Amino acid sequence: MRFPISPRRCRLTLVLWLAAVCIFSWEVVAQASSSFARKDPAGVLARAQEAMRFERLGQSVIHYRAVAAEEENYQSDRSYPPFFAAMATEELWFDPQSRLERMSTQTTFPGGGPSPARVEITNAKGAFGLAEGHANPLPGTSLQ
Repeated sequence: MRFPISPRRCRLTLVLWLAAVCIFSWEVVAQASSSFARKDPAGVLARAQEAMRFERLGQSVIHYRAVAAEEENYQSDRSYPPFFAAMATEELWFDPQSRLERMSTQTTFPGGGPSPARVEITNAKGAFGLAEGHANPLPGTSLQ
């Protein structure tokens, strides 16, 4: 028995159809969630806290350490990989009760030791940089 279209073309059609359904579904969900967030942003945040089970934390403070590599191809000495990279070491503390976050970041470049730690303290109302024991206000872009 012969198919009117080849199995390869049938698979391609199926893949394209599934991609279209996924894209359409994603757009519908994105539109629905963005309109919901505009109407009730506090409700969205409350649902997120419930989903992450914030109530289980009690008086605990969340603490984590992370290292991220930042590829800096614009500073590289060549136009092909591997490019120059900087390593950013972060240590973060977050108190869910007070909604206060303290982040310490050190950057290490190849051939050099780590830079002095940059400390930022943020909450919903503002951001502050800690330098020489003093908290200095930071611009609103620090709240991203």
